[in-house]
Amino acid sequence: MKKEEFPSYLKLDLNSAKNFAIKNSIIPSELFKYTKVRNAKDLLYDNIMYLPQLSELNDPFEGSLLCDEGKVGDFYVSNNLDELMGYIEEELDGEDYDENHFKDLGKLCLRSQSYDKLSEIRRVLTGEIYVICLSGRKDITSLWAHYADNHRGICIEYDLVNTKTEIFKNLCFPIEYLEDYDLTRDVKYSFNKKSFNLNLKIKPLLLKAKDWSYEEEWRIIFDDSIKDFYPYEPYIKFLKPQKVYMGMDISEKDEKLIKNICKIKEIPLFKAIKDKDKYKFDFDEVDI
Repeated sequence: MKKEEFPSYLKLDLNSAKNFAIKNSIIPSELFKYTKVRNAKDLLYDNIMYLPQLSELNDPFEGSLLCDEGKVGDFYVSNNLDELMGYIEEELDGEDYDENHFKDLGKLCLRSQSYDKLSEIRRVLTGEIYVICLSGRKDITSLWAHYADNHRGICIEYDLVNTKTEIFKNLCFPIEYLEDYDLTRDVKYSFNKKSFNLNLKIKPLLLKAKDWSYEEEWRIIFDDSIKDFYPYEPYIKFLKPQKVYMGMDISEKDEKLIKNICKIKEIPLFKAIKDKDKYKFDFDEVDI
């Protein structure tokens, strides 16, 4: 299956092992990290990757849990009102009471509880989730400008597929770009199961506006449990780079630094050059 054929997250159950396997099968063997030279030692020499939270990313809509809160409230009330009324009846132990009055109060309480649950989910998304953002291409001009210091930085190639470190492949997902989206169904499913399932924990991080589609992003997603395995907060021990690409406007000083690190770590090194006939990059291998 090609990435373009992968089902929309809006229709996909990420709790399914089958769907996870399909997702893993479309991960490309080459993914790229655009960055500034100041991060070279961490990324190239020490293989350490910084883990930003959503609030540190440049899209203010990152992790937005977009849903119809009214419908979510109605669903939560209908699923829990009978149980609540049963509890009230048991507590009153045969005393006379106005059932309609207590039902109305119960509906108000349950609706308020549903909003509290939504707030908690949003808090987790913004405060307990960490991401590594990669791209499927090394030759996107705007990414060189935005993330690699206006072509003065570097682009690092990683292979998540052919590695013994399965965790990064398992937690890597393609971003889906949409005009808009509605996760009401997933919220209702989560409330029905009474658990914070993968659909709510991951989907809001994988849906972005079409304006960002030029990035061709893939995202590795972690929650707070990653601290138990990689106690370098806010950094993680990552993979050794497969190749390094220098921007066409990298300074002589920085180029020398990158060459030295790549020589020590035995990483193939390339430098971007303008194609003479087309509006695109070529990459020449650099002798180190």
